[in-house]
Amino acid sequence: ACETCNGLGSTWTFDPEKVIADSAKPLLDGGLAAGAGSALMNQRIGNAVLKLDLDLSKAWEDYPDKLRQTLLYGGRGFPGLIPTLDEIYEDAYDDYKAWLMEFKTATTCAACNGNRLKPASLAVTVKGVSIAEFTGMSIRMALNLARSWKLNGRERQIAGRVLEEITNRMEFLMAVGL
Repeated sequence: ACETCNGLGSTWTFDPEKVIADSAKPLLDGGLAAGAGSALMNQRIGNAVLKLDLDLSKAWEDYPDKLRQTLLYGGRGFPGLIPTLDEIYEDAYDDYKAWLMEFKTATTCAACNGNRLKPASLAVTVKGVSIAEFTGMSIRMALNLARSWKLNGRERQIAGRVLEEITNRMEFLMAVGL
């Protein structure tokens, strides 16, 4: 299993659409939803005022796109709102963590691209097809592909029994109408 997502294919990350509660308001006047009351967040925003020449009286939507991206993800000496929320989340007590989860969204795991396996497992192929590609096919397509594979002597020793078992299971699934 992928060590980043534990084989789920997705991870929970803070969603900018949820973190910014009201883009028509300044960050500290109702614009920022999650972490706005945190001492760490307020310290970091105070540093952003200095490092990014940030005008806190402006509404979020009035900042240029590039500045909004820097504020969200960091840059120019500012760690970013999202990484700061990640820090706050890691150190939070259970009730606060549960509340912060409301500002997260499941996203495709960047480490495995949603394939749920670690790179070493994804690198293994049979007849040029990885397990991620094979399991992404419909049962009919995968069964037809598996039936079309002709294994030589060495390949038969390595994958023959597994291929036979997979083919039998897919034939069963097709027989019961899946």
